[in-house]
Amino acid sequence: MSRAQSLLSDTNLPVQRIAKLSGYDDPAYFSRLFTKKTGFSPSQFRREHHRPELPR
Repeated sequence: MSRAQSLLSDTNLPVQRIAKLSGYDDPAYFSRLFTKKTGFSPSQFRREHHRPELPR
């Protein structure tokens, strides 16, 4: 879940892609598990914790 939290905070990747990168093939299952563990849905977590990407 910490990988997913980092990706949600630091990127604009879709939740489905973050689920896959975190080892979950089913985005709905990932979202339920994420919500249970963090108290936020993935989209809520992103709104609360998103850090703008730095220019390169």
